[in-house]
Amino acid sequence: IAEGARDLAVAYAGVRRQFGRQIGSFQAIKHHCANMAIGVEMVSAQLDMAAIAVRDGREDAAFQTAALARLAPRVALQNARLCIQIHGGIGFSAEADVQLFLKQAHLLRNYLGATDFLSLPSPMFPLAKVPA
Repeated sequence: IAEGARDLAVAYAGVRRQFGRQIGSFQAIKHHCANMAIGVEMVSAQLDMAAIAVRDGREDAAFQTAALARLAPRVALQNARLCIQIHGGIGFSAEADVQLFLKQAHLLRNYLGATDFLSLPSPMFPLAKVPA
């Protein structure tokens, strides 16, 4: 979801013209696209960490998967919202695919359930066992 929203926003920023130039040439749009790319890379890195931890049966496997469950929906929502921001008014319309990313991001968040509790220390995730 996050990657698709980023790709759609970057493609649109390269095509849409305003004030005689592509909107992708404006610094604010560049920053949004960069933040979206950073989010995608964060989720990708956390996915790799979780997969390796589970595969190797490491002690931090539960922590790594919980971190992924907390991070992925947040980045998906952020990227979907930024994609809509870059698209402007057309992003809210049913004719554009942009609104589908926002719906999918909300579905992902609802499917995974509330993850705010994962940031609190607990017997399952004691602070002493959080990897550096």
